[in-house]
Order: sequence, then C-alpha cells, then structure tokens
Amino acid sequence: MEKWALVTGSAVRAGRECALHLAECGYDLILHYFRSQEAVRDLETTVRSLGRQTRTVACDFAEAGAADRLWRAAAVPGLRVIVNNAAVFVPDLPSDPETEARIRQIRINYEVPYEMMRRTEKYLSGCTVINFLDGRLESFAGPFYSYGLSKQMAAWATAGFAAVSEKNRYYAIAPKALLPPVIDGRQPDPGRVYRTTGTAVLKPVLDIILSGTEPGGTVFTV
Repeated sequence: MEKWALVTGSAVRAGRECALHLAECGYDLILHYFRSQEAVRDLETTVRSLGRQTRTVACDFAEAGAADRLWRAAAVPGLRVIVNNAAVFVPDLPSDPETEARIRQIRINYEVPYEMMRRTEKYLSGCTVINFLDGRLESFAGPFYSYGLSKQMAAWATAGFAAVSEKNRYYAIAPKALLPPVIDGRQPDPGRVYRTTGTAVLKPVLDIILSGTEPGGTVFTV
C-alpha cells in the first residue's frame, strides 16, 4: 500500500532533509516549493533514485486560497505525514504600523499550517503532522516580532490539535540553529559566521516522531 508524505518548503535546507529521510523511510513525496524550481527538480531526481514516487506543487502561501490549493494537491490516498516547514521572517517591532510583511508572515507561518491541520482533522485518520517552530523563541524575539508571533501561534495550534485529536498525531520540531537563515528570500551573508547544529539532528527526531512512541503535542528542540 502506498504511503505519501507532504513536505512544504521542501527544496532546500531542513525541508529537503526531511523529504530525503522520509523517502529513505519508504514514503512517496509531495514536494511543495515556491521559487526554488531548480532545487526541487534536483530533489525529485534524488528521491526517485531511492525508488520513491514524487509529485510537486508550486504555491505562494501568502496568496489567498493557498491552503485550498495545497490541500487539493496533497489529498491523495495514503497521505500519512504532513511536514509544515515553509516559513519566512522579516525584521519588525511590535510598535511598527501594520504592514504587508506582517500579514504575509502570519499567513505563511501560521495560517497555512493551521488550515492544513484543520483539514487533516476533518478528513484524515492516522496522519502525523509535524510543524516547524523556532527554539529561540522562549522569550521575546527581538527585532522579529511578527515572525515570533506567527510561530507562537503555530505552537499553540499544534498543542490544541494534539489535545483534542483522537485519530491523528501532531508534533513540533523547534530548531535553535539548524542552518543559516534565509531572511525574506535573501541568502545568508557569506562573511558572517552562523552557529549551526547541522541537519543530521533531524533524522533521529523524525524517527521518534514516526514511531509514535512519544505523546502527541511533544515539541522536540534541536
């Protein structure tokens, strides 16, 4: 029987690592991306070399109706894992006026993952949802207010669905320094030193989550 996994923001960094490990674990992949078309094609080639099927879906989560389009593309028989990884962050302060950047961050980082969880709970059974949070947000997120707010909202939603669901499991991974950040699509400054733990830490965490041995709502800080 086929089993499928959806990974958002799958083309690069943590999303790519999750997709590859899920393929190694025997999952066929639905690979979401926005701009990274060349990178997702390379990922498709690698996943298929592992003997797994792939589908791709291009979608800008900031656009209205993005969750509907993503769900229609992902709602295949055998969908067993959803990884909500796609995110964006732009510096701002709580005192700043309302901006499109603030709305965009909340849409991408919170609203689409929330809508995917809501649809999972309505239509699926036996599905595992993994939401990427941020392990650096134990306190105020400094000059990234809207980003921090959106991730805290996603954390609350994860806990809420985990508490009420009797048929699906909801988890979160909260990286502290997995990879150099990409701020609003801009690549890291090559002259700056970033503290990273490497994506190798993701594999054992994914294995634990997929095993179902930890209770729903568990947040894994890496």
